[in-house]
Amino acid sequence: MPGSEEAERPRILVADDEMHLRNILKINLEIENFNVITAQDGEEALAKAVSENPDLVILDVSMPKMDGYTVCKKIRSQGFTMPVIMLTARTQVHDRVEGLECGADDYVCKPFDMEELLARLGAQLRRVETTKDQIKHIIDNKWDEINEGFRLFEENQPRVASFDASHFNVGFQFIPSGKIGGDFCQLIEKDQNRIMVILGDTVGKGLKAALLMASTFGILDTLAREHDSPMTIVSEANRIMLESLRSVQKGFVTVFVGVIDKEKREFTYCNAGSFPPIIIHRNTRKHELLKTTGVFIGMYTEPEYTENVAKYEEGDRLILYTDGLIEAKNKAGKNFGIKRLYRLLLKNMECPVKDLSTLLMHKVEAFLGGNFFLLDDLTFLVLEFL
Repeated sequence: MPGSEEAERPRILVADDEMHLRNILKINLEIENFNVITAQDGEEALAKAVSENPDLVILDVSMPKMDGYTVCKKIRSQGFTMPVIMLTARTQVHDRVEGLECGADDYVCKPFDMEELLARLGAQLRRVETTKDQIKHIIDNKWDEINEGFRLFEENQPRVASFDASHFNVGFQFIPSGKIGGDFCQLIEKDQNRIMVILGDTVGKGLKAALLMASTFGILDTLAREHDSPMTIVSEANRIMLESLRSVQKGFVTVFVGVIDKEKREFTYCNAGSFPPIIIHRNTRKHELLKTTGVFIGMYTEPEYTENVAKYEEGDRLILYTDGLIEAKNKAGKNFGIKRLYRLLLKNMECPVKDLSTLLMHKVEAFLGGNFFLLDDLTFLVLEFL
């Protein structure tokens, strides 16, 4: 179809107040199979650059109503990134520098050779296509990673509540603040005696947090199956994800990784910026906060992470949670808080953990005044050791 062929041809905007030169450029460019748009002054050039969004702009410096430098600056200020080639009779170095500083990609002095202009034009368009291909490659790879993360998330997150293990009983709740969330939780069976626990929270909420969650979830899942040490998993996750997290404004992920060893009755863990989980000992009713050295993933190139070990007995309970639980605010602006959480857990030590997780959600809802509106994802996991 003619219309389709027209759309596929690169579109060049030629802006010059000299009608003769403008027509010569139009004819020669159309011979080279370009689709040409013309403008006779600066205001028309800016309007057509914005409305037509051409693949490349050839822009004369000296035009009525608005000079080429100003047009180029305004194009760039509105976010347009197409290549701009400046045409001018000015030959001084400072004139060329001014053209480049205003956002132009190349500078051709009049009179010019048509073959040279076509060569420069072709070079700029090839550069754009190369950049597009690189971006597409990056996006394709990232989406593969993100989609794999979502697949793992959908497979594993629902299984947490009904995880079948001889190590513990489990109660689990995950309530995203929107349709999708940035929290994640996973239980991985390492062998007949060991279970790995992962809880994480990505910065922000909504789609951005969910995409970051999916990518993180996939990486941590792979690392958790390759390594036994929580500290190694966290350190490797930081190394792998540091660059991509820094490219996201204020991008970071809090992660807690622990391994339950039924034979040794030990819980080995590493905390990267998460609120410390709580162990409540059934016999003494004392609680223990599981703290280690280590900042969230995505902050430093070589952060120092440490690994600690907590002993447990039958009937002891481990509670992991994200900040959406204890920072849930009521109408008076008060947080649900760690003390309220601890008192509730201690008071209900005889309550089965599955019922306890439901009870805790009811308590949060009542605290919020019955208007269950979350500002952040809410996730918590209660494990009773057997």
